[in-house]
Amino acid sequence: MMNEINQGKCRVDVFIPDIKYIKNKKGAEGITKLNKKLSEMTAGFKISDIEKLKHTEMVPVLFRAKFLDACLSVLDNDATKIRAMGREHPKNSLIARHFLGYLINPIKIISHAPSYWKEHYTVGELEVLQMDENYVRFCIKNFKLSKLFCIHMVGYIEGLCDIAKVKNFSCKEIKCIHEGAEHCEYEIVMK
Repeated sequence: MMNEINQGKCRVDVFIPDIKYIKNKKGAEGITKLNKKLSEMTAGFKISDIEKLKHTEMVPVLFRAKFLDACLSVLDNDATKIRAMGREHPKNSLIARHFLGYLINPIKIISHAPSYWKEHYTVGELEVLQMDENYVRFCIKNFKLSKLFCIHMVGYIEGLCDIAKVKNFSCKEIKCIHEGAEHCEYEIVMK
């Protein structure tokens, strides 16, 4: 699996909403810190390099892990802020908002999630395990990238529920590949 991750790619547009979040929360100083940290971690790659690329272009998926690590340092090394960034992600993503505009029902959103994943990542697989009116359980297989990715994903799911106007819900990761499970598994309970 590690070799697949090393070979994997993700679309540039997965970074754009998080960059917007850092700009909104930390301003120009936050972007400067993010650039400095990214540059240290990636041999000189910066936000401006990401922004020059087309949103549909692919970059190494390992850069996503380094990017989230750099965001963590800018966000006061507070993992709950990574989750909050994930929650804002769908709201700041033009593609996600466009996609969700047609699928306002959370069940429809989840049913399209596996194909949405394949459009954005060349590694890993999102599989819906259980889905009914008030409960969804899905997993991401063959994708051991970063615990921060898992935390961001929980926030992302919360953001999807916000956009879908789900009033009462809870979302959590119930299995994690970084804690010895075979894959990461997430649960959404809608009340």
